[in-house]
Amino acid sequence: MTEINVRNFYILVAGGSGGHVNPALALHEELREFENTKTIFFTDIRGKSYLNGIEKTDIHIIKSSSPFKSGIYNKIFFIFYILTGFVQSIFKLIKLRPKIIISFGGYTSIPTCLAAYILRIPIIIHEQNSIMGRANRLLSYFACSILTSFDNTQKLNTKHNEKVNIVGLPVRKNFKNLRSKYIPTRNKKNFNILVIGGSQGAKVFNDLIPEIIVTFPAHLKKKVFIHQNCLAGYERILQSKYQQIGIECEIQSYFENIGSLISSSDLIISRAGASMIFEICTIGRASILIPMAHALDSDQLYNAKYLAQQNACILYDEKNINKVQFSSQLQELILDKNKLILMSNCAHQIGANDASTKIMKIIKNISQ
Repeated sequence: MTEINVRNFYILVAGGSGGHVNPALALHEELREFENTKTIFFTDIRGKSYLNGIEKTDIHIIKSSSPFKSGIYNKIFFIFYILTGFVQSIFKLIKLRPKIIISFGGYTSIPTCLAAYILRIPIIIHEQNSIMGRANRLLSYFACSILTSFDNTQKLNTKHNEKVNIVGLPVRKNFKNLRSKYIPTRNKKNFNILVIGGSQGAKVFNDLIPEIIVTFPAHLKKKVFIHQNCLAGYERILQSKYQQIGIECEIQSYFENIGSLISSSDLIISRAGASMIFEICTIGRASILIPMAHALDSDQLYNAKYLAQQNACILYDEKNINKVQFSSQLQELILDKNKLILMSNCAHQIGANDASTKIMKIIKNISQ
């Protein structure tokens, strides 16, 4: 193992969604390779569910809440939870004395990073999306370094420009290991489509995709194979829809082998969360992105626009999908291998950033 001149502990802070936790996990994989180094996660109850089974680390639950829930009681609880989380963080950080706090956003990051600032522990924040999240906007004032995934991150106060480093988004090693150029197989029987709606299964996809596929001519229906995640308990219903249409499929509420499925797919239809699109780009595949219509600050829309501008995806607005046009375009993609190759190559180029290596250099500079 390589030696690095650090103290024993780094704290990785990530709020309770996969979009915040996954890049923290990717950096954890990088940090664990160094001797005399231990990473500890600060997260909330939801975040802990993504960390089960992670080796060589401890997990601490920090109280937090969103200030944007409606109702006076929720506002009061927000203040109570943030203060509680702040006190928790103060005691834990005094005991652990980490070298650096690396925060990946979410409201859990607020009490921990404020406590770290009081204790004069350096803070690095990472913004996954193309719009700076609300917690990170606040914490930008206290961070010594601000890391972004996109080179056009919006709602980032210009007074912080000197602290900004564009690094991309850390992706776990199992995705990096599957990175490859897309090469369509001649005379391949199946055209593999992967439909991913995120952790909640994107109910809209459960209805939309069968309604699109049913309009295909018979010869294309025979060619298509669909892997799709869906809402738990909806598997049999969705499978029955595809069977009635005459489409071969595999339906699950959650795919453990999502990296392998991306790698073996000809096309991905997905939401546009930052983690998902960087996983697609790291491996290098074409995609149709349908951002979640009600995402806070429309971050998914701007993530998808960035890829569309680089010719790496086709973007559809969930609120205004023309099903006839969608069906026509999807059929064209199935038949146009050159278009798929172009989109895949553009995605592959976006995924060329080794974010973890860049972040490690920044950590090392701050640690010295």
